[in-house]
Amino acid sequence: MTAPEKAKLSLPSDFDRENHKRLGLITLADTELLLQQGQANDALKHLRESLGLKSFLVRHNHSVATGQIAKRRSETEIENADRRVQKWAEVYCRAFNAMRKLKPLGDDGNHGREQMRELVNNGLIMLSSWMEEHRRWREKGEVAEAETAKQGKGRRELPWIWKCTMRIEWLHAHASVARFEEEMRLLEAESERVGKMFRFHQKKMEAEEGQSEEQRLAVVAEEKYAAVELEKIKKGI
Repeated sequence: MTAPEKAKLSLPSDFDRENHKRLGLITLADTELLLQQGQANDALKHLRESLGLKSFLVRHNHSVATGQIAKRRSETEIENADRRVQKWAEVYCRAFNAMRKLKPLGDDGNHGREQMRELVNNGLIMLSSWMEEHRRWREKGEVAEAETAKQGKGRRELPWIWKCTMRIEWLHAHASVARFEEEMRLLEAESERVGKMFRFHQKKMEAEEGQSEEQRLAVVAEEKYAAVELEKIKKGI
């Protein structure tokens, strides 16, 4: 007999979608869908990070590793990074398959999962590897690429796991540019106001310098008279 703590807890995704209503699992299915979407997004994030780590190790370790022991250590690190890639790919696939059972085909043609798609092995490529491949094709030229494409080969399309994150990065960069432009407009307006203030004080000082000695003495006398009158008011005289 299976111990209670080892018993499997069934989720709505363990049942066919057609039976959710009969079993009273509609609300629970919607809740699990949200959880599986979060799990899938987290898995994609870790998957891209793991591919980035693997790319770094391939480029860095192979370039600096010298000697049999160093190269073996380098290969071990790359293998560990690749296992992380496979682990998070498996986590994503489980979440994706669960969502397939929880929600019918939506308006986006992808069970309401927007940018999420089925993950295939040829999509687990390092971004640096894809960019290097495209660099080589550009060097070969369009004619060579067209000839190779006729044979069913040629440059590979960028996998969707990188496309979706590039869209997000573009939006973040676009927002940063918009903030920078707004700050520039504010600084330009502030600079214009500062210039106007200095020009105003410049004209005022020039006007004061242009006054005659008698006018300046008259202003001083008026200020002294005003001060004396104010002092009398304070003393109640």
